[in-house]
Amino acid sequence: NCGKMEDITFENGILVSRSVRNCSKDLHGTTVMYIPDPQFFDDGMKDGNYFANFFKDISCLCPNLEIVFNNCGETLCIKSQHGIED
Repeated sequence: NCGKMEDITFENGILVSRSVRNCSKDLHGTTVMYIPDPQFFDDGMKDGNYFANFFKDISCLCPNLEIVFNNCGETLCIKSQHGIED
């Protein structure tokens, strides 16, 4: 039995490609890769703390949501067991 995996790529807010393929049913979740455009960011990079704090806020709204943030090889796992109560 196979699951499905979808890859979607955007550039400048425009859909560039979309594909669906078979994958193991053991795979689950969502992966988002963010590559800042130097046209909008002076040094091409956005401070990782900005995203880490943003993901902490999101985790409070979604109990048991696990966010694994990989910032240039530095990994931070963010999860709120009880949501906003935490």
